[in-house]
Amino acid sequence: MMLSKDMAYQAFELIGKHARFDTAVLMAFGEEGLTRFANSEIHQNVYHADTEIRISVTQGKKTATVTTNQLDDAALLDALKKAEDILPFLPEGEFALPPVLDDQEILIEAHEASFETTFGIEERATLLARAIGTLPDGFKAAGSLSLSHEVRAYGNNHGVRRYCSDSSVSLSGMVMHDSGASAYVGRTVTHPGELDVVAEMDAVCRKAARSLSPAMLEPGDYDVVLEPMAVEALIFYTGYLGFGSLHHETGTSCFAGKLGEKLIGENITLTDDHTHPMTRAFPFDFEGERRQKLTLIDHGVIGEIAHDRMTAARSGRKTTGHGFSAGNGGIPFHLVMEAGDSSLAEMIHSTKRGLLVSRFHYMNVVSPREGLLTALTRDGLFLIEDGVVTHPVHNLRFTDSLPRILSHVVALSAERTRTDGGFPSYVPAMKVKDFHFTGKTQIED
Repeated sequence: MMLSKDMAYQAFELIGKHARFDTAVLMAFGEEGLTRFANSEIHQNVYHADTEIRISVTQGKKTATVTTNQLDDAALLDALKKAEDILPFLPEGEFALPPVLDDQEILIEAHEASFETTFGIEERATLLARAIGTLPDGFKAAGSLSLSHEVRAYGNNHGVRRYCSDSSVSLSGMVMHDSGASAYVGRTVTHPGELDVVAEMDAVCRKAARSLSPAMLEPGDYDVVLEPMAVEALIFYTGYLGFGSLHHETGTSCFAGKLGEKLIGENITLTDDHTHPMTRAFPFDFEGERRQKLTLIDHGVIGEIAHDRMTAARSGRKTTGHGFSAGNGGIPFHLVMEAGDSSLAEMIHSTKRGLLVSRFHYMNVVSPREGLLTALTRDGLFLIEDGVVTHPVHNLRFTDSLPRILSHVVALSAERTRTDGGFPSYVPAMKVKDFHFTGKTQIED
């Protein structure tokens, strides 16, 4: 049973009535129906639901936190008592953070019944059977199709109340050929009509077919056209490394000490915007603070950074409502990149010799201070010659820095896509000059 607003608020009232110290409660409910497929066969239907309740008790510089997944009154009061009992034995923290006092309710309820009729268990099986049934010989599909409902609720004994629920459907699928050629789709939507499972899988199959018999290409600097999934991976690390408060505090951000400076291309504007319809409606953070819209990059100028309560206190600022988990500082994760005026086809057509990149795989940080990243291409890498995609290429490894990449963007598409590589982002396709590829995945015979 989904965690309703009434259930959450009743729990807040109960805990607040019995609390002896400043007490805050964060509730997280998740419910998912998942249909998995492999070797072009549906092999598993699973359902999972869980509620986590985190009760934090604060006195001065001490905070004790106890977690439970039991929502009955006795379990909640028992967790509260445990937190209060251990509080005296804990060491003091760095600051005596004040309680959240903004008692204006934040409420979003978005549980859409139409999801159940469009993507229920039988409907998911029917859609996947149709999609998988069209695969040609030599190709197999694997992945999952899921329907999820999530709730976040926050309350404290100062009358603060927050509640937010949303529903989504996610398709994660890969089509692979016996030779190793592959293509991938990852789509999450918040309205049933936005996802055509059969069409998405058909497009993935066609891309996998175009990836057969790849050629060998030497590493070097190439102009690249990055499809949205590839852009999303770069933008995620731009937000996390570039604009997370802890990285600025420790000096490990590539933009640390450079706020207000124009460091990258004027065509790059990036915001953290929870109100945008193509991100996720989550208007408060895990500390109960109101989430603010941030302009991270404004036409190449380094702008605002995301704070939680602790990093804000240490820097003499106010939190921006981006608290995620203890010790991680503020993290922006509703990333929206401004569009350009080009198209994917136009970017390809304008490329004399370069590469079309579908997405990246195993991206890692080499040097956070430089914003230096490395990753492999995956699931579709193609050579562009004289404005035409000519043939597939074996995967390559890139090693390059975010500031340099974002300073060499020469075109952005007018069309943008919601991607969900970690957190939801809304990004265009991108053309970058002189992208550094430093290795290849296969040695010639």
